[in-house]
Amino acid sequence: VTINPLYQVYINGRLHYELIGFYVPNSYYSYAQKIINSGSREAAISNIAELRESLGANLLSKEDGRTR
Repeated sequence: VTINPLYQVYINGRLHYELIGFYVPNSYYSYAQKIINSGSREAAISNIAELRESLGANLLSKEDGRTR
């Protein structure tokens, strides 16, 4: 889940933007809450195949390697 493609907006402070919160779909909320409560930082996910794998889904399609 991408917050902003230009993540540096939040980390280098040049634009003085502040990340206040996250939006997640209701069906993903419990998983997101578990990640937040554990305090762990998940690795970046670059395509739909990696996202499905991280969520425990295993129904793949021929388009799963696409990044956009």
